[in-house]
Amino acid sequence: MNAVEYYSAAFPVHCNNVQDILAAIKISISTQFSFYDSLILSAAKAENCAIVYSEDLNDGQEVDGIKIVNPFKNY
Repeated sequence: MNAVEYYSAAFPVHCNNVQDILAAIKISISTQFSFYDSLILSAAKAENCAIVYSEDLNDGQEVDGIKIVNPFKNY
């Protein structure tokens, strides 16, 4: 619990809303990503992120203006 309190004070926390969920559904349909992976991208877009780091998604793919980067690609 202390870690959650620490990091939530140190970094902005995004709370998903209905618009995020609807956007995630659209992303999921268009990319065939799971709903939860799509929700991460939807939340990232809502927070104006340019990059999402993920080893599970398609490295180099751009979805709705967000670039996916695999941080372990060269290992």
